[in-house]
Amino acid sequence: PATLQKVNFNKVSSKIALSYAPNDNSNIYLRIAEGFRSGSLNDDGVIYDPESLLAYELGFKTAMGQLRAEGNLYYSIYDDYQSFVFDDTLPSDGAVVNAGEAEITGFEWLLQWQFNDQWSFAFNGHVTESEFTSLHPGFFGAKEGDPLNAVEKYGYGVSVDYAFNWSS
Repeated sequence: PATLQKVNFNKVSSKIALSYAPNDNSNIYLRIAEGFRSGSLNDDGVIYDPESLLAYELGFKTAMGQLRAEGNLYYSIYDDYQSFVFDDTLPSDGAVVNAGEAEITGFEWLLQWQFNDQWSFAFNGHVTESEFTSLHPGFFGAKEGDPLNAVEKYGYGVSVDYAFNWSS
């Protein structure tokens, strides 16, 4: 008969945020927050630990007439970073493991032009650097200094929005 395994992870996270509004249309902010992703069991019954995060963000938001701009710098430190490794000896061909420590740094932006009441145009994007800063002994999915999987270095988007009134 199969043995039922049960694991329980919990954490109280904190956040502090400061903001300053130099005028009615602008805001500068600093945010420091803790994060947490629960651990669990893999299909083979091996437990992986929770992942914790300490994130720093410095940003601004401003509007000038029909233009709006937002941007922020971010820096995040992960401990017990959860990573998927492929291993064909396992029932599901892979498992989630705690790889070690990692960092993510970057910049995001949004520029939006409200042409009139109906039309707006926007351009947004990010530049992100990520890397493993130290690895747990026995982790074979990466080397120190390697980028994190599924964290894209560059991203951008362009959008055009048209709003109309259904009732008229």
